[in-house]
Amino acid sequence: MVKEDLLVRIYLMPCLDAVFRLSCAERFVEALVTAEKAIGATMMVIIVALVTEVPESLSASPTKVLSSLASRLRTCPGASN
Repeated sequence: MVKEDLLVRIYLMPCLDAVFRLSCAERFVEALVTAEKAIGATMMVIIVALVTEVPESLSASPTKVLSSLASRLRTCPGASN
């Protein structure tokens, strides 16, 4: 997916500062928690990586993030039903 490729490139850029990375993490966690659109498998992996890097800095509660991840895993492409 185009979004996932862009996310990978943004995240791997060494010149980005911590504030920008945290802003990216917040935006993608927000999409995880609130969006109704499907999130691809690669984006799920990246969101999990972001959450584990900056858990204390995210505005979403850990319970909400974990609940959203669990809900999304059932609908993630490649998930067995």
